[in-house]
Amino acid sequence: MVRANLNIVIVMRRLFILLIMCLSMSPLCRAGVVDHQRMYDAYLANDMDVWRLELEHYIKVPTPTFDDKLDITNYIFGYVSTLLDKKNVDEAERWLTLFESYITELENSKADPSLMLVYRSSVSAYRALLYPGGCYSEGICCSIKESC
Repeated sequence: MVRANLNIVIVMRRLFILLIMCLSMSPLCRAGVVDHQRMYDAYLANDMDVWRLELEHYIKVPTPTFDDKLDITNYIFGYVSTLLDKKNVDEAERWLTLFESYITELENSKADPSLMLVYRSSVSAYRALLYPGGCYSEGICCSIKESC
């Protein structure tokens, strides 16, 4: 009986140590891709170069989680509007295309439909800003570069 209790104590200690190790390493394993504090600090400092560098890093992550994709999409949403405000058309086009691909991925992952509609409508607004001479007909955008 004493030997059985001793074995139980040893097993419990090992399980406790394993639990502590797992809990202490879990923030390292799943801290998320996006460094929100760095992005927030860059936003306050109006340092969009940091946003660009961070976003470049985030989009290269091989398997981002659903939450990471949502965060990245939201930051691209803000970054594109900043690029448009600064009249950086080529860079805005590049990020807008990426923004649309992230929206599509999120829609296929059953993201909140209302949020996806907000993002989709912002794409239309961004396109209208990119091509101010363009025309809209029955919901289809055509620009000066394209034939209507």
